[in-house]
Amino acid sequence: MSGASLNNKHIAIIGAGRWGKNLVRNFCELLGADMVTCCDGDQTTLQNMAKSHPGIHTESEVTPLWENDSIQAVVISTPTESHYQIAKSALASGKHVLVEKPVCTSYRESMELCELAEKNGLILMVDHILLYHPAVDELKKRLSAGELGEIRYLYAQRLNLGVIRSHENVLWSLGAHDIAVGLYLLKENPTEVCAQGGVYIQKTSGVHDVALIEMRFPSGKMATLHLSWLDPHKVREITVVGDKKMAVFDDMEMREKLRIYDIGVKEIPGEENTEVRYGEVLIPNIASDEPLRLMCEHFLNCVSTGNKPISDGVVGAKVIRILESANQSLSSNWGRIKINW
Repeated sequence: MSGASLNNKHIAIIGAGRWGKNLVRNFCELLGADMVTCCDGDQTTLQNMAKSHPGIHTESEVTPLWENDSIQAVVISTPTESHYQIAKSALASGKHVLVEKPVCTSYRESMELCELAEKNGLILMVDHILLYHPAVDELKKRLSAGELGEIRYLYAQRLNLGVIRSHENVLWSLGAHDIAVGLYLLKENPTEVCAQGGVYIQKTSGVHDVALIEMRFPSGKMATLHLSWLDPHKVREITVVGDKKMAVFDDMEMREKLRIYDIGVKEIPGEENTEVRYGEVLIPNIASDEPLRLMCEHFLNCVSTGNKPISDGVVGAKVIRILESANQSLSSNWGRIKINW
């Protein structure tokens, strides 16, 4: 174990499905299975968790969790539409909360949770896992040091063939990842969002399979996202263009996840021409630590110390507000939506 602690108190994971089981695994390894309660309405799931993690506690209902003083924090990995009510009950019961993204289905509900957490002196953290990726952390450090110079724009591609969802469009399914990274790297909130997309598979219900999102920032920076679950390639890539250097984070690469390109375009003084500069490509050595493990450790540390999480509730709420604005634009096919923060 890593020495992570909850002051000898327990943590509860609510929902042990496709993603929740990974959270159960990590917290059992960090704290010990006897310090973890797995809550799920499916008895077979609970039985499987008990077999995989001997000593783990199981519970089929959430209400006993609120009444259990030994449980200091809860992790919510249930369908998005249930996040608000479960997180609200947990915070009202004095529990710290880590909730899977997106934090809620509306900005209003998200901010209500933020206010409740602050009022009760509790940690509210959102599972924006890419903010804990070692390659994103390395890129953030290089941007902060000015290595890429003045950032001009950022663009991201998140493409795949499936998983196709019917209860949410591709914007809500995939957009939160790269919006969160964009806010993290650019350190600004967009003031204008526009989006367009296509409905090809579920035409009756009108669920978008492809979306293109553009965000404009007060400094003049721009960020664009290309999202699709109807594409022949699996792409998880973010490119940052600065006036000194450029960088590419490719999460599909096994080893060379981050590349720094010493290239650019410069103006020739006294002439109306430009000159393209080509330099070397640097491939930093990136730690192979699991981003999910790092995120879980960060949550435990914040609960123990009271430190503000990197992806706190306010960050999660900002992502929701941008998603709402982009979705509004999507409905009007590229209508520009102003955001006043």
